Amino acid sequence: MCDHIGVVEKGQLLYNGPVQRLNRQLHSQRQIRLRSLSPDEAVETALADYPGIADAEPNKNSWEIGLTGDDESVAGLLTHLINHNIRITHFTETTSDLESVFLQITTGVVE
Repeated sequence: MCDHIGVVEKGQLLYNGPVQRLNRQLHSQRQIRLRSLSPDEAVETALADYPGIADAEPNKNSWEIGLTGDDESVAGLLTHLINHNIRITHFTETTSDLESVFLQITTGVVE
């Protein structure tokens, strides 16, 4: 898997660096995917009680969570959920695929 990219458009280097940093620059929120064995109502209650939650939507057997903040906020969210007895089976930060990132930072001009 690629973790460092360079994006060039019309001979200009638009970005050179880690994919994760570019994702953070493009998105004001961190996107977290959570799966748990706890009822949705319990997860929803715990999420409502955590600062920085911008949105949280159940999606089949998981939750898609928008979180503002840094790595401390992400770690704090995980700790918060565990302290609220949410039985977590999966917790990860998701990122956009490279094609989506490329389309967001380029203008589509081909030379």
